Amino acid sequence: MLKDALEEALAPIKRDIEELKSASSLSKYGPVLTVTELMDFLKIGRTKATELVSRPDFPVIRACGIKVPTHLLMEWIEQNTEWVQHNTKYFNQAVM
Repeated sequence: MLKDALEEALAPIKRDIEELKSASSLSKYGPVLTVTELMDFLKIGRTKATELVSRPDFPVIRACGIKVPTHLLMEWIEQNTEWVQHNTKYFNQAVM
């Protein structure tokens, strides 16, 4: 009973910590990622990055080369978590 109450009380804090981890991992990137930065961020190679930016549902700006808006990438990851888990090492990043 005490354990359940404690877990319930800590749940919002855990969510905040996860959001901070995500924000801190993005802090070295600007508002728009290059393909190379996308590869680094998701821990994928060029072939997988090319496959990803070719998807019709992936947020890409094609003016002046391929760019990925960071905030839209995060939304896409949330909506496509299963694809990200199976095709990248994004969720395997070390805990800071």
